[in-house]
Amino acid sequence: MASYETQSSQFLAAVANLPLLQCLERFKSTLVGLSEGQAAERIVHDGPNILSTAKPRAWWTILLHCILNPFNVLLMVLAIISLGTQELASFFILTGTVFISVVLRFWQELKNNIAMNELVALIHDDVLVIRATVEKKVAKSCLVVGDLIRLGGGDVVAADVRLIDTAGLYVNQSTLTGEGIAVLKQLSDEIATPGSILECPRICFAGTSIMSGHGIGIVVATGDGIQNLI
Repeated sequence: MASYETQSSQFLAAVANLPLLQCLERFKSTLVGLSEGQAAERIVHDGPNILSTAKPRAWWTILLHCILNPFNVLLMVLAIISLGTQELASFFILTGTVFISVVLRFWQELKNNIAMNELVALIHDDVLVIRATVEKKVAKSCLVVGDLIRLGGGDVVAADVRLIDTAGLYVNQSTLTGEGIAVLKQLSDEIATPGSILECPRICFAGTSIMSGHGIGIVVATGDGIQNLI
């Protein structure tokens, strides 16, 4: 079964490649936004736009999870067998492989854990939403899938968004990529692929920040809810 990250990338790539009208239809929205009634129904069904607020995982629980990876367990079993049969070279190679695997995975998951908690702290402001042609500010936690939102300089993107209109929109994606250079987001004809979804010009990701320009996008996933849409 594909990992959550892989499924998410596939979902967002598919959304990015949809023509505008099909995208609106996919999320049961319109060019004038949802009605207040629709938004109220969806927040009851999907829950608020809040990332998981569970306590940060302790470092030792992350390490234990990395050690007990099935692949590492298999290698350790083989290492023990090698030791029992006095094949010391194989024993040291296998244990070395396990050590390197655990260290690399632990470092990556620890960074992901820190980044996730920083992302939760970022998403707390109001956002300008269009509902039934009326523009209004709502709490980011009240956004729902299908909402149309306006993006402008200084905003932190409140949810994963498929852009439907842009003008000179530059976005800083350093929270996801670690690169501080702003990237241009626009309605290009470029085909999005799961492997390069972070480079897709038609998708803005939750937690990234608008450096300049403006745009309008349709919310395609809120909080942890992308797993319900895959």
